[in-house]
Amino acid sequence: MSAPLPQELDWGAIQADWDQFKAQAKRRWDRIGEQQLHAIGGRRVLLAARVKEAYGLSNEDTERQLTDWQLGLQRR
Repeated sequence: MSAPLPQELDWGAIQADWDQFKAQAKRRWDRIGEQQLHAIGGRRVLLAARVKEAYGLSNEDTERQLTDWQLGLQRR
């Protein structure tokens, strides 16, 4: 059984401060353009769609990448 995600940085916090986090998203997924990241506006479902499209990932792999990225942000 996996441990629950820490509550320090939920996705709502990422979306609320997307201007800060989109630079980190760009470093993680450099195939996604600046305009696309701006249009995503921190919406997880849109980021997932762009990551999946840009990298040709499965839904499961896309979800894993987003979760790993989110957890990495919490360690900062």
